[in-house]
Amino acid sequence: MSYSKTIKLEIMLIIVFNAVMLFIFMQVDMSEKIFDYVKHFESFEIDEIIPLSFTVALSLSFFIVRRYYETKKLYFKSEELAIRDPLTELYNRRYAENMFHFENERFKRGKKQLSILIIDIDNFKIINDSYGHNIGDAVLLRFSKIIQSTVRKIDTASRWGGEEFLIICPETNLKEANMTAKRLLMTINKEVFREVGHITASIGVVSLSADESFKDVVSRADKCLYEAKNSGKNRYVSA
Repeated sequence: MSYSKTIKLEIMLIIVFNAVMLFIFMQVDMSEKIFDYVKHFESFEIDEIIPLSFTVALSLSFFIVRRYYETKKLYFKSEELAIRDPLTELYNRRYAENMFHFENERFKRGKKQLSILIIDIDNFKIINDSYGHNIGDAVLLRFSKIIQSTVRKIDTASRWGGEEFLIICPETNLKEANMTAKRLLMTINKEVFREVGHITASIGVVSLSADESFKDVVSRADKCLYEAKNSGKNRYVSA
């Protein structure tokens, strides 16, 4: 059971418990019983017990409310970590696939175009072999920042695996997706990566066809990517 459901269940139990106790208090003359009980105490003891009971109840209420908001905050933080790549902080592969299915449903209803880009850093293995994995990770992190700053807010940028990245572009036809790819390449070419210098990337661009599955559209984008690699790299190929 998720944290949010657990919290809601606890609150419901508290409400039910208090409702039951209210019903019992309505059926029993509690004032008479309390009066009989307090006759065994001195007046000064009653003066202490009543305020103390109030402060205890208030403290418990404050604790419950605070625990609720802290747990809710931790829940949303854990949810965010579950959909993010730990290195680049882009969305992860699972989230990207889920977003594709969501956007695909919108595409079917609204008949608006949906495109994807697959980006691969050229010669990344050489970077790792020459400079080490720490520098390679720094390149990946910087590269991901370039992607985030270049794509639109409605686009979903994710780390697809290794040095590959996938971008889902809703409400985007092939021509517009090509423009995004071109803009990405221009930005990457201008960037100087610390200790590495200039790097390049290759991009495969495709627009979704009717009734095409996620696996099929990614496969087509991969073919475009490999064609870009085989054609000299530092370019995009679309289909």
